[in-house]
Amino acid sequence: MKTKILTGLAVLIVGLLGWTIHHAASAGRTPAAKAYNESADGARQVEAAVQEAQSGNKRVLIQFGANWCAWCLRLHGLCSSDRSLRQELEGHYSVVLIDVSNGHNRDILAKFAPRGSALGLPFLAVLDAEGALLRSQSPAEFVEGGGYNAGRMLAFLKSNR
Repeated sequence: MKTKILTGLAVLIVGLLGWTIHHAASAGRTPAAKAYNESADGARQVEAAVQEAQSGNKRVLIQFGANWCAWCLRLHGLCSSDRSLRQELEGHYSVVLIDVSNGHNRDILAKFAPRGSALGLPFLAVLDAEGALLRSQSPAEFVEGGGYNAGRMLAFLKSNR
């Protein structure tokens, strides 16, 4: 009897988890595809973004994160799906997403993260076209409810042009 109850609970939990993941992804809160290249060299990614920024007279926006981080994927999803954000990013930024899972790209993260800060993910850094750090911060101030506020993110981007 006890085994049947435990088995039933396990099936129910797995079913609810699958339903939750499916509906979160279909609602656009979590992109299904991986946003972060887990094998990419972050220093090379930044170098390529700086070159692109120089040729297009843009800033560089670095989003440090990981594919296992729901908030990282939410931020990436918002920037990809919101028309105003997408236009701002395409017109004024060279965007690079750097994976920092399990210490990956630790050196490039340390270069742009403020010393002694309590760093969480995702984490943003804005560079000028020469690759100099202009601003770094957590996007926590953009959080609203279970996601990010597109207007606050857009204001952040415009203030760093």
